[in-house]
Amino acid sequence: MSSASVASRRLVALPSEGTVFDYDLGGNKTKNPGETVTARKNFDDAVNYRLRQHGGRAFEGAAIDGLPHAGAFRLWIVGTLKEIRAEHLGRTHETHETVGDWKFSNSLGAWRAVLDADFILVSFFTDARNPPYISPAVLVVGVLAVGGEAAIRALRTDGPDTIACVVHLETSRIVWCNFESMKEDLTLRAGAQTDVDSLLDEMLVAGDGAPVEPPPTGPLTAQAAAADPGPVPRKHPELHIP
Repeated sequence: MSSASVASRRLVALPSEGTVFDYDLGGNKTKNPGETVTARKNFDDAVNYRLRQHGGRAFEGAAIDGLPHAGAFRLWIVGTLKEIRAEHLGRTHETHETVGDWKFSNSLGAWRAVLDADFILVSFFTDARNPPYISPAVLVVGVLAVGGEAAIRALRTDGPDTIACVVHLETSRIVWCNFESMKEDLTLRAGAQTDVDSLLDEMLVAGDGAPVEPPPTGPLTAQAAAADPGPVPRKHPELHIP
């Protein structure tokens, strides 16, 4: 789902939007605030680490707070990622030739000098799983008691699905997106790194040689980037994510 190449060394990321949900035996889901915080941190650390390997960086959300149209951009990007995700999953009758059809209504050109970047990465994930306290025996009882579609939903152990998109700051247009049905556990840093790499690696490798745009006009007033989270801690000799 791309319409243009992205220069990796001119790419920065904002914190992800995402939620972890727990299913109950009735097939209902509720937000899990604690695991949501953990999953977001691991996901954002994984993005930050991988972007740094290609010359990019990540920022805390506060880095754009004072920039023109920041509030409207946040609202637009959440709604837009949900729209693109819904279309990808076949949940809407609308179709688009390219993700470039989505464009923010205001100029983001002034952000280039503040972030020292030409592109900004945004992401959204959902992760619905069974609560860990439900044992297999209880699940079997739940299937017998609840039955049908609700019981199947209650037995779900899906990993998250995630969408990431890149917005070109000069044109305010989305130029790249990727969607993945993630397989790992985002509440573990190693799992988040594996899934993030699957989501971003192809774009970042291709962007290593992409041409860089002329620098923005005016003084460079770049914000401080988020701290380097470092690689995944190696608890076992066989675990190594470069």
